[in-house]
Amino acid sequence: MPKIKFPDDFDEKSERALKQLGRYAAACFWCGHGYKEYSAELEDEHFAYHCPDAPEELLEGARKRLMEGNADAPEKTARKATSKRRCRRKQP
Repeated sequence: MPKIKFPDDFDEKSERALKQLGRYAAACFWCGHGYKEYSAELEDEHFAYHCPDAPEELLEGARKRLMEGNADAPEKTARKATSKRRCRRKQP
């Protein structure tokens, strides 16, 4: 069974995400982004193109799922990749 590896700043990240749940339907653990509406596709778009703090394997998995789901519409995926909405990485 694989072990769960928590980031060093787990407490800070989880507190930030939980605070968002008072205003949003869901929140990203990694960067605190709030989802007004939640769906698996929105989550994949977020991880694939907008979440600077997510682990690389999570980003790659999200991009793969989006490409598989949009194989017949590559322009849709390209448009998402160039979106202006991006999460900002918190500076140390």
